[in-house]
Amino acid sequence: SKANVVDSDGNGGGIYECLLSKTSSTTLRIDNDVYFDLGRTTGSGANANKVTITKIMGWK
Repeated sequence: SKANVVDSDGNGGGIYECLLSKTSSTTLRIDNDVYFDLGRTTGSGANANKVTITKIMGWK
C-alpha cells in the first residue's frame, strides 16, 4: 500500500520512521524501521519491517 492508513476502516493512520546508513559505496543498511499506529496509539517496536529499499537513484 502506498498510503499510510494502517486501519482497515481508515479510522487512524500511521507515522513511519526509517533510518539508513551507508555501509559501502554500493550498499545501504536499514538501521531503524518502526511505525506508530495513530488509531491504536501503539508503537510497532523494533524492526517492524515496513520499509524495503527497491531502487537507489542519484547517489553521489
